[in-house]
Amino acid sequence: MAERLTRQGRQVVIIDRELPSLGSTVASTAMLLWETDRPLFELAQLYNFEKAVRCYRASHHAARGLLALVTDHGIACQMRPRLSLYLAVDDSPKLVRNEYALRSRADLPTLFLDRVELLNRFGIARAGALLSRDAADADPVRLTRGLLDVSLQRGARLLKANAVAYDSAASTVTVGLENGLSIEARHVVLATGYVMPNIVGSTSNQPASSWAIATRRRPNALWPEQALIWEATRNYHYARTTPDGRVIFGGEDDDAIIDPEVALPRRRQR
Repeated sequence: MAERLTRQGRQVVIIDRELPSLGSTVASTAMLLWETDRPLFELAQLYNFEKAVRCYRASHHAARGLLALVTDHGIACQMRPRLSLYLAVDDSPKLVRNEYALRSRADLPTLFLDRVELLNRFGIARAGALLSRDAADADPVRLTRGLLDVSLQRGARLLKANAVAYDSAASTVTVGLENGLSIEARHVVLATGYVMPNIVGSTSNQPASSWAIATRRRPNALWPEQALIWEATRNYHYARTTPDGRVIFGGEDDDAIIDPEVALPRRRQR
């Protein structure tokens, strides 16, 4: 966001209570998918086909734009174009077939693979899958720091501070800091990560925990084409590879264990 706003010539102040990239960034899956967690057919049911397609096309445009942005600035973040493999979760390919029909109608870059094609190409035994291009993976910490450096070079200011108050009643917005100082601006962007501050006051979100594991380096034991893998279900599992030959596997959101002090020891033992 800071990179985009400074590109537009705006004055930008960034407030972070952590060292940049050491909050939610290090917990990122680093799977840069243009497909959203809600499949296109669900969005079409919620809104309508035209609005749902606009969402997906905007996301597709953003994913391609991020790849171009990293290339233009020469950010060394191990960005790699990838294929996305969206797997059926049961013995029927009906759901992914229906999703494929809508994506084809929307002219989105997706292919349907049946059971035989999926097994022959990727060695995965599922009822079917959707294969999409224009995805990517990257080192999220290096990516974040690279974009932050670009923003600072354009004049953005970075403050290590904690925002504790927020007032938008006037024509400008005032953000109060823990040290007693305040910042006045025309616009404020709240990029809160997974720890929601009290000033947000939103009731539309619910915290959850997840888990991930990383294997030892096994560069000769990775699946073909090293596609980004995820599943056609709400609490899906995902898998990706790293440039040094590891596999990162995780997912399965948990709405019950949301305290980091409780969740971390349990997850490390898995």
